[in-house]
Amino acid sequence: YIHADAFTSIRPALNRRVTREDLIMKLYYAPGACSLSPHIVLRESGAAFDLSKVDFATRKTAEGEDFNAVNPKGAVPALRLDDGEVLTEGAAIVQYIADKQGATQLAPAAGTKDRVRLQEWLNFITSELHKNFGPLFRPTTPDAYKEIARAAIAGRFKWIDGKLAGKQYLMGDTFTAPDAYLYVMTRWAKRIVTLPIGERFALISLTAAIWNPRVTFTALLAWGALAAAHSVGGGPPRARGARPGCGDIRSSARVAPSPGAA
Repeated sequence: YIHADAFTSIRPALNRRVTREDLIMKLYYAPGACSLSPHIVLRESGAAFDLSKVDFATRKTAEGEDFNAVNPKGAVPALRLDDGEVLTEGAAIVQYIADKQGATQLAPAAGTKDRVRLQEWLNFITSELHKNFGPLFRPTTPDAYKEIARAAIAGRFKWIDGKLAGKQYLMGDTFTAPDAYLYVMTRWAKRIVTLPIGERFALISLTAAIWNPRVTFTALLAWGALAAAHSVGGGPPRARGARPGCGDIRSSARVAPSPGAA
C-alpha cells in the first residue's frame, strides 16, 4: 500500500513535457579505440553528453542497442546528436563538437586560415598515421607487411617530431582537437611501434604537456582515468550526463583530478 501523498513530489516531473534540453549527445565508444579523441574533445568543450560502450564481439552496446543499426559502417566513434541523427568519422565529430559548443580554442572558426590548418592536421593524422595502424591490429596481416606499416608510422612520427620543435602543441601554444587525436596515436605507437629515442623526444614532450594541469580540463577529471576508460579490459560502465559536478567514476565516468595519473 502506498499513500497517494507519496506521489505529490514526483507528479510535476511526470507531467512535464520532454524538451530539447532533455536530449543530449551520445558518444559510442570502444575500449582501446580512437573514440578516445572525441571523448577528450567533448569533455574539453564542456558539452553535456552520454557514453555508450560498444562490444564488437556481440555488435551490441551496453544498453542492448544493435550497433550496426546505429552505424552501418560498424566502427566507432559514432555520435548521436541531440536531434537524433548520427554523425561518424572522428575528424568530422571533433569539429562538430567544437562548433556546436563555440569552443574556438579547440577548433578555430570555420572559414579562417587557422581552421584550414586544423583540418590539415586532422586529415594528416587520419590518412598518414591512423590508417597505417590498421594492418598491425589485424591478425591476418603478413608479418612482412606489418614491418612496412611500422616503418611508415615511424617516418610520419619523425616528421611530426620536427613540426613540434619549439611548440607546446601542434598548432602552437593552444591545445586543439588534433592534439587529442595525436595523443591517441601516440598511445598506440608506444605499444606497437619502436621509434628511435631522438624521434620520440618531441612526442614525449607533447604527451607531458597534455598531462600537465590545465584549467579547462583537469578541473573536470584526471587524464589517466579517462584513458583507462578507453583501455582494453578496463574502464567505467556507461555514464549518463558527463556534466560538471559528477565525480564518481562508478556512476559518471567523470572523476576528480589526480596528479600523475597514468
